[in-house]
Amino acid sequence: MDAVFWVYIVLGILMLMGGRRFFWVFIGAMGFIAGVTYGQEIFGLESLKVLLIAASILGVAGIVIALFMQGIAFGIAGFLAGSYVGFSLLPLIGTFSPEMTWLIALGGGVAGVVLTMVLIDWMLIFLSSVTGAAIIVHFLSPETWVRPTIWIALSVAGIVIQTILFVRKKKEED
Repeated sequence: MDAVFWVYIVLGILMLMGGRRFFWVFIGAMGFIAGVTYGQEIFGLESLKVLLIAASILGVAGIVIALFMQGIAFGIAGFLAGSYVGFSLLPLIGTFSPEMTWLIALGGGVAGVVLTMVLIDWMLIFLSSVTGAAIIVHFLSPETWVRPTIWIALSVAGIVIQTILFVRKKKEED
């Protein structure tokens, strides 16, 4: 197990359990993950060093944007999370042409932006849970029918945990 494995697992757990509360981690993680995933799959980057540098730059840029321009950061994170979830669903649906892969990722991204901007807190909870679960499942579960089951279970657990924390915080503020 290499360093990238552990980075993904830690980011997945942080997103799954606290993506709304630590939204800047969620946004930075989405930048990092987008850099690695799209760098490999779409742009064909093969050098681990180049991938990690590109991903780290995107991750840091995401954190900076999150801290200073929250609205834009939420939109970007919504797009990246939505497109990652769409991209992650591809193997479950079937094999597609590169053009169709782009369209599915773009459609997921647009849906992520719209939902995030309309329902910021709830979409942060949903997208960070589903995305965190997708990241963990991608690295831990076998390529079988079990994978979607684990993904759904982790997603639901993340949503429940984050919802409890969110509702508890709202009650304390009132």
